[in-house]
Amino acid sequence: SAIATVFAESEAEVRAVLTAAAASAPSAALDVQQAMPTPFDTLYDIMAQFFPEGARYAVDSFWSHAPADLLRCLADGVGASASPTSFALGVVMPPHRPTAPDAALSVSGRAFGAVYAIWTEPSEDEIHHAWLRATADAVAPATCGHYVGEADLDRPERMAGCFSPAAWERLHALQQWHDPAGLFRRGTCKPASRAAQDSRAPPQPHANLCHRARDSRC
Repeated sequence: SAIATVFAESEAEVRAVLTAAAASAPSAALDVQQAMPTPFDTLYDIMAQFFPEGARYAVDSFWSHAPADLLRCLADGVGASASPTSFALGVVMPPHRPTAPDAALSVSGRAFGAVYAIWTEPSEDEIHHAWLRATADAVAPATCGHYVGEADLDRPERMAGCFSPAAWERLHALQQWHDPAGLFRRGTCKPASRAAQDSRAPPQPHANLCHRARDSRC
């Protein structure tokens, strides 16, 4: 299924975007619903149904500059899943998104995807982790980065792939300054020596802004 969620400043803008999206729907679509009022609570409820309580989860995420390749690989991966509740999510991003300067969230692309392995039996952990990683490996050629909040951080290369080189270097410096002993380290950098800690000036903070649209519909 495909859901077009529009965040806009007016009702007229919402309807114009949705009309254009509906015109591109395939002729064999089973159902097309337009102009459904969608407050944020409804958006959360739509997604909540796919995440059963008490289940076991594993996830990985992907930024991509090749939306068609990303979505095709995600669809192929879901078709090979061993669990009926596992699924993939693919989002084609707006073409003119602003990017925040000097932000830790420094990697993005024209599309975003995530793969969720969902199962209930602990004895099946290995099966579903293997499926997740096989799907991620298939998506890799179309991937330009990952989202750290939903990345498979047990893979050694994942953490660095969640940040731009400049942001990654700054995070190293922040970690070395605030956690020189590596107490909270998770594969990001080695603990700093005491001499290095004493000679290093504290990194300077940066401020960023966040804006929210006033109306949303899908």
